[in-house]
Parts: sequence; C-alpha cells; structure tokens
Amino acid sequence: MALPFTLADVGAMTRRDVVRAGLAASAGAALAPALRTGALAGRAVASPRIGPGPYGPLQPSNLDGIMVPKGFTVREIARGGVPVGVTGYPWHPFPDGSGSFRQPDGSWIFVSNCEVPGVLPGGVRGGASAIHFNKDGSVRDAYRILDGTDTNCGGGTTPWGTWLSGEEVDGGLVWECDPKGKKPAVARPALGVFSHEYVVVHARQRRLYLTEDQSGGGFYRFEPARWGDLSSGVLEIATLRPDGFVSWTRVPDPSGRSKPTREQVPAASKLKRPEGLCVDPLSGVVYFVESSAGRVYAYDPISHAYDVVYAEDDYKEPILTDPDNAIVCPRSGDLLVCEDAGDFDICLISTEGVIARFVHMDGVQHGDPSTDASSETTGPSFDPSGTRLYFSSQRAYVSGAVYEVTGPWRKRTAPREPDPGKPRPRPGPLPLRFRIEARHALKASRLPEHGMRVSLIPSQRVDAEVVLRAARRHRRTGQSRWVTLGRVRRGGLPRGRTKVHLALSDAGERYVAGVRETVHGQLVATATNRAGRRVRVTRPVTIS
Repeated sequence: MALPFTLADVGAMTRRDVVRAGLAASAGAALAPALRTGALAGRAVASPRIGPGPYGPLQPSNLDGIMVPKGFTVREIARGGVPVGVTGYPWHPFPDGSGSFRQPDGSWIFVSNCEVPGVLPGGVRGGASAIHFNKDGSVRDAYRILDGTDTNCGGGTTPWGTWLSGEEVDGGLVWECDPKGKKPAVARPALGVFSHEYVVVHARQRRLYLTEDQSGGGFYRFEPARWGDLSSGVLEIATLRPDGFVSWTRVPDPSGRSKPTREQVPAASKLKRPEGLCVDPLSGVVYFVESSAGRVYAYDPISHAYDVVYAEDDYKEPILTDPDNAIVCPRSGDLLVCEDAGDFDICLISTEGVIARFVHMDGVQHGDPSTDASSETTGPSFDPSGTRLYFSSQRAYVSGAVYEVTGPWRKRTAPREPDPGKPRPRPGPLPLRFRIEARHALKASRLPEHGMRVSLIPSQRVDAEVVLRAARRHRRTGQSRWVTLGRVRRGGLPRGRTKVHLALSDAGERYVAGVRETVHGQLVATATNRAGRRVRVTRPVTIS
C-alpha cells in the first residue's frame, strides 16, 4: 500500500506532515491525502503518553517469570545448551536477532542469531541456528545454518528467502544464510565492514537499511547493483539534518581499510549506538533506535523526512529505558520495542500514541536488573502468519531462552477515503518540543571571560530564554536560594539547532569569584511559540 500522498504533495508539506501521514497510514487512520488532524499525529509528533495499553494491564502468564496481558499465552521453544524438542539439537547460547520463513507446505522456519564472541575457546561461537515448525506449531527439526563467525547480533529476512546475520564486532560482516541449512553461508562485504546490528530489506524501495552498534555509529542504506544479489552495490551513510530531512552520502570505502566507514563522510551523523531497526510492511516507514540516547526514530524513505517517535528524556519516570530491538506488529501496526537493560520489558507504542508494557520478565531465571550478568529482551520477530511473537531473554538460565507469545492480536483497519464533497480537515497545532545541550561541569575560572555555549533545539519557531543560576546559602538562616548568574534571550529562533552564548552578569562574576568548592546550579531554558505555548527545560550543572 502506498503512503497517502504523492511526490507532488511533498513540496507543500512540512517534514512532520510527511512522516505523520506515513505513520497515520500505518495506523489505518482516516485522513485526506497530505492533510490530517493533529489527533492522528500520535507517536510521530511527540513522545507517546504513558497509559494503559490496548490489551490492558499485565498479569502473570502461564509460564512462571513472564507477565503479559490477559488472553495471551507464552511458550518456551528453546533454551541455550538444551536440545530443542525431540530433535537432539542443543540450542545455541545468547540468542538475539530472529526471523521466520514460510514454507510451501504451511510450515515455517524460525532463525535466530547467536551473540557469543568468537574469541571464546571451545563450544558454540557466534553463528545462527534454525527451528523448523510444523503447521500446528510443533517442532519438526532444529539445526545449525551459520558457523565460525563472531558475536552475531541482529539480522533480517530477504524476499528471496535468505537470512542476513550481522557480526557485532569491529570488522564485522553481514553473512547471507540458507535458512534450510543446505547451502553454505556467504559473506557480503559490499554491505560494509563494521560492527553490524540490524540489516533489513525494504522490498518496495529495493534497498537495505543497516545500523552500526557503536558509539558514533552510522545509519546506512545499501542499493544492490542487481536486485536479489548482494555481492555488489552502493553503500551510503545518513546525515540527519536539523531541518528534519535525511541526506545520503556514498561511503568511499565500504571495506573500512582506509578508515572506519562511520568516519569516511565528515557530515554523517554520529549516533549513540544505533541498534534496533525495522520496516512497517504497510506504510513502508523505517524505524531505527538510538539506544544510548534513548530515542526511536521514524524515517520516510519517499520524502526522506524523519522524526522522533520516542525520547526517553521526555519523561520524568520513563517506562522504556535503553531501547534496543524493535518490530512492527504486522496485524495492528503497533511498534514493539525491547529494552537493552531497564526492567526486562518489551514496551508497546500504540498507533493511538500510548506507550505501555507488553511483556515483563520478573522471574529469578532472568537475573537481577542491577547486575551486568542479568538478561535483556532481544530479537523480536513474528511468524509468517503474524500471530506468533518470538523474542529472547538473552541470558535467562545463564545461557538464554527463546519464547513465543500468542493471543488476541488486534487488527488495524484500512484507511478510509475522504468524502470529496466535504472540505479537507485542517491539521491541528503541532506540539512544541524543546531540547537543550550544554556542558554539565563548568569551571569558575573560565566563566567570567568565556561564559558558556548552549545549543537550543526547538521543534518549531520560538522565542527562547536561557538562565544560569546557582544556589547560595544564607549565612545566618542556613537556607538556600537561587542566584541568577547570567541570562540570554533570543527571539524568532528557527526549528532545529541554534547555538547561543550566555555571558555572566556582574552579580554572576562576583558569585563565581567566591567559589572555593563545587557548587550546584541549574540551566533553565524556556521556549514560547507563536500560539503562546511554553515549554521549560531544566538541566543540572556544577561549578567548581
């Protein structure tokens, strides 16, 4: 299904209109081409609100240690080091990225990566395994499809029936595998030599998208020279521009021999561990996750617009932290996001713009979330029918386990065509979002002469004010009060990033001259849009 606008419409649309329209199609919302109400913006224009999910609260499942909504059941299908069913094949440890392949007889093959480092002596190292399920879900067979590789993390299925497995190490490759295990796996260096997380095929665009799990890692796309053949093609890296659009630049040396691929294009965005990646099969929108920044992005490959779907720092007490792997539910269009750490959750971001827990692991077999040895939720995928959700508790029982969730998945409805006799609805006002970036540790000796630089990042045109203040304790009463050290105002700031300089006032200079030990302060920034909506952001700082 095409997005609900044409290329001719794009010129008259803002980038948020474009992405919102694509996501609204994903949600099956009623809309006119290129125009829609603000209520339908949902997760595309602001972080979703925390609330009850579409399936209701969680409750203990039929399987100890895992909670899911009422009506859903959980089945353990594999455990690291334990034979799968009656096959005699011991499942690999540390399961991660997964996918499924429909077979002509109605059965399907489930494939899972093994994120075990290749440097470990003996035993299973990296690679991938498969389970062949009968039509009724019973296990027919289990076997190995990839060996001799290192720390295989994410991956993806291809329309031509192969599994792509990425090595999450410096110098890592993508390996193309036969899910039946009959043909040898083939390395695909044309897709880049770097620390691979996910790689997904966008069949409609005839391109592949890739993420690099690395601090400063890149978001990539690959266009094969011939569709269905990944031996050659063009690898490009993304620049997420301040105006809300993505620019793509060819990577000169995909092999990384000259320098790491992420460093070959100076303008490329240096993301904080981009990990999860998926495509909505209905709208064609690409979702990718910047784990260490706590963000989930939506990217529309037709208009090249992008937007933030979820931002962890928008919440005082977020329920989704360290987002990682992600998958779109093919039936409902809801986005499911795993946690890299956090509380062992899979959270659901609904098409209505609500975020809620969908899976919670609370059993002792999953470990203590405060320790490095604890588990994490990984590798979400659906079977070919879209009714069975697979995911792994990567270090459950120490070596990991794979689970299957079934239940009353809701269905999204097809978008209704607008009545030509009625006027098109006007878009509602866009929510105002405002972020700031600045140093948290300030030197008292430098502040009087140099002040400080602050980056202001509003989502629309605003008037902004930034105040630096610090605490001062009254000598006699012992009570503290805020002292304003400096202030800067800017009117008509455009959308995107603007750097401003904050200089100390005379009172601020006198204050820092008396600083003899570390004191605590705040950076308070306020943005006001044309409609009078005001957003205030506070960041702690120290002065020493």
